Amino acid sequence: MIMAGIGVASGRTWAVVGDDVSSAASCCGSARSSVADGVTVAGDELWATLSSSESEAGDDDGDEATACDIQQHLDCMNAASDEVNALQRALAEHAERRRALEAVWASGGARLAGAAGREGLLAARACALQSQYCHAAQEAVAAASARYSVSSAAGAAQEHAACLAQWRDAQGRLAESRRRLEACGAEVAAYACDYLETEALYRDELAEIDGLVAASAMRLCEAKTRYRSAMDALEALSEELHARRGGGAGRITCGPRDGAIAPTN
Repeated sequence: MIMAGIGVASGRTWAVVGDDVSSAASCCGSARSSVADGVTVAGDELWATLSSSESEAGDDDGDEATACDIQQHLDCMNAASDEVNALQRALAEHAERRRALEAVWASGGARLAGAAGREGLLAARACALQSQYCHAAQEAVAAASARYSVSSAAGAAQEHAACLAQWRDAQGRLAESRRRLEACGAEVAAYACDYLETEALYRDELAEIDGLVAASAMRLCEAKTRYRSAMDALEALSEELHARRGGGAGRITCGPRDGAIAPTN
């Protein structure tokens, strides 16, 4: 489900999502275009190779074992084909989700940014950054206090004092950044804060999509490798059967399950 971040300021509600995601569609398109590279092989050609022998003296133990191996490899190949096609569809869905995010954010984000103005956004970003610094400084004080409470070393006392000084400085800079944001006006400040909050929600969803794309691309590569390995094994078994029968023919009776197809673009 596409993320919907709601920014509310002065009675106005903006539903906004997104950021620049043009690279996502490119990534997905590349994955789809390369799915069949070195993988898709015409089934007719494969079975023409595997069916080119005819038994001269009926089935023996070796032929039965070969037939079982062939069927196992065909099952693996068909399963890998299904997974490749499913992952192609998943990548296409991820690309569509990115395009939707981009379209909504391009519209709603621009409206919020326009309402906040350049100065309002700059002041809000500075305030958010100083808030992060202040929080980090406060955590450093807590850690230094814990060490100081169990140590009488001079270094622990100096560290604690330094951390306290940094925290007080961060608090002062945060207060100043808040005054600058308030000077922009309550409405502008509200729009600017809404913009930053919604942008953070968007970036969280974009990171989620990136993770899904990366995982799907990895699984796609693995499925293609399994398909290729199974097909190579089938070709090797066909050559082995021909060699064992001196080039004579023997029909292989096992085949792929109904409806199975090779991976496609």
